[in-house]
Amino acid sequence: MKRTLNQINELLEGIATAHQQINSYGIGDLYDLVANGAVTYPLMFTVINPGQIQGKQMSLNLSLLFMDLVHKDQRNELEVLSDQLQIGTDVVAQLRAPLYEDWFLVNDSVSFEDFTERFNDEVAGYKIDITLNLSEQFNLCALPIVGSPAGPSGCSPSLVQNTDLSYLVYVASGSTLTLPDTTINFNVGGNITTTTIPTLKNTVINVVWQ
Repeated sequence: MKRTLNQINELLEGIATAHQQINSYGIGDLYDLVANGAVTYPLMFTVINPGQIQGKQMSLNLSLLFMDLVHKDQRNELEVLSDQLQIGTDVVAQLRAPLYEDWFLVNDSVSFEDFTERFNDEVAGYKIDITLNLSEQFNLCALPIVGSPAGPSGCSPSLVQNTDLSYLVYVASGSTLTLPDTTINFNVGGNITTTTIPTLKNTVINVVWQ
């Protein structure tokens, strides 16, 4: 199923909100967020990196940053690093849950790197780089485009038929099929009466015997 970047971000924010050791979440420019001083640590932050498209699969490369404040004397730095690495692996494990397999698959290889004394807030933590592989992102038949401005559609035509196959019509993708009216002939005592009604319409026909 096709997923958008906004949906992926909502999922990540939902995971962060549900995790009892994450107090805030953000995405975009981390330096702007920290500079505004509106951070409640521990923080999970998503940075969008350049991605790839291969065939019908889109690879979304993300850096997930997990950080918390370190004391001025740095006596809790190792504890902060340990906690943030554990939180990061928790999130990766959640993203690999079967629940999200219809959304994406996480690469087997996930890299992580610690950082210290970063930003004005004197925080430490881990940056975890992951790749989300999203399939079915390029379904030509699902585009919000009527017809094909550059040429014929790449979607196969549909076949419309009745039960005894006496009516067979192929319809091009994006086209409209208008069903022919149904003609009904009544033969009463050699007198033939004909009436025409729209196909598939529920119509009451009154037959008066004389």
